[in-house]
Amino acid sequence: MKIKKFADFLANSYLIYDDNKAIIIDIGLLNIEPLIKFVESNNLTVCALFLTHGHFDHFYALNQLIMYYKNIKIYISKKDFELLTDPTLNCSKMMMNENIIVDCENINFLSDNETYNIFIDHPMKIIETPFHTNGSVCFYFYKDNILFSGDTLFYHGVGRYDLPTSNPSLLKSSLQKLMKLPDCTIVYPGHGQNTYIKDEKELFF
Repeated sequence: MKIKKFADFLANSYLIYDDNKAIIIDIGLLNIEPLIKFVESNNLTVCALFLTHGHFDHFYALNQLIMYYKNIKIYISKKDFELLTDPTLNCSKMMMNENIIVDCENINFLSDNETYNIFIDHPMKIIETPFHTNGSVCFYFYKDNILFSGDTLFYHGVGRYDLPTSNPSLLKSSLQKLMKLPDCTIVYPGHGQNTYIKDEKELFF
């Protein structure tokens, strides 16, 4: 399994691929062309987009993505579904003075502890981590000790909890879930550089 990071002004987007299959985790890009070119040049088939949560900076390029992959399956927590079509809740109105929404019907809902086997040898488990948004989730490839944390956990930091649908009372319990993962787990966050569970455990607990 290989990981390719794409990042510009908004948020980190990750392309995960094995053989010729690929998934995308978050699509917070202003310019989607480098990702598309990489997919095409490596003869990859993009099977699905997984969203860590429903803030606009993590799905900004989704409508563009659908133009390339009309049948792509999109996964998000049901608790964050309404953010995709509400510019106030997804913060695009507040932060960009734009009404950014998703125009798509192929939405599927994620559940806590659910496992996806898109890559046969690399199962991915869903971990619900509400506080940044009510429906924030992380994606944990447990055989690989790899976690995609969205805005739940950063390098030496955590996501904001003063935004619409945030719940600061859930911050500690959500982080505790992640701190139970193996120390060697590498964390790919929604913003900034990678880190390890060990390093963040020493900082927060």
